[in-house]
Amino acid sequence: MKFTLNGILFTSILAMSANTVLVAQTSNPWFEGYGRPSPTEEARIKAEQANTAYREAAPRQVTAPANTRFENWYRDKYARPSPQEEARLKAQSR
Repeated sequence: MKFTLNGILFTSILAMSANTVLVAQTSNPWFEGYGRPSPTEEARIKAEQANTAYREAAPRQVTAPANTRFENWYRDKYARPSPQEEARLKAQSR
C-alpha cells in the first residue's frame, strides 16, 4: 500500500513539474505567426526599418502544390489547367 501511494505521489509530482516546464516557455512558434506583434515588438521592427538604408524585396510565396493528383486528373479530363493552377501560373507570371 505504501509503495503504491509513493508511486502515485512521485508520478503526480513528475507530471506537475513537466507541465510547469512546458508552460514556462517565453515564446511559442505556433502563435508567433498569428495576429499583431506586441507593442514592444512593433517598436523594435519600426526602429529597425527606420535605420535601414534599403528595403528588402519580399520574395513571392507562390509554390506548386505538394499533391498534384487533382491537377493531373483535371488536365487529363478537361485538357487545360485547373482554376487553382491557372491562378498560380498567373501570379507567377506577374
